[in-house]
Amino acid sequence: MQYLRQYHRRNLKNNKMACLTLREKQVAQYITQGLSNKYIAAELGLSARTVESHRARIFQKMQVRNAVELVQYVWSSQSDSYLNTKPTKKHSVRIEAPGKTYEFVLKT
Repeated sequence: MQYLRQYHRRNLKNNKMACLTLREKQVAQYITQGLSNKYIAAELGLSARTVESHRARIFQKMQVRNAVELVQYVWSSQSDSYLNTKPTKKHSVRIEAPGKTYEFVLKT
């Protein structure tokens, strides 16, 4: 039993995505697509505040500071099996903030 716990802990350290809940994985998928909290909330039937809470927990668990770092982590790791998000042919992501739009192109 102790061996299983150690194995599970080791796997969680190696793959941060494994420690996310199903809902957090869903929200993370939308975040990596560059969608706003309002849009994510409408799609998942949640309040915008709930999405903000999920987003904060995702960033904390994944040890990233923003959506760009999350996208970089997902694209650079084997985590695509958890989120089913891989770069499009364009290899870019667009993030819209109030009054600003950011487009990031990742080199693979």
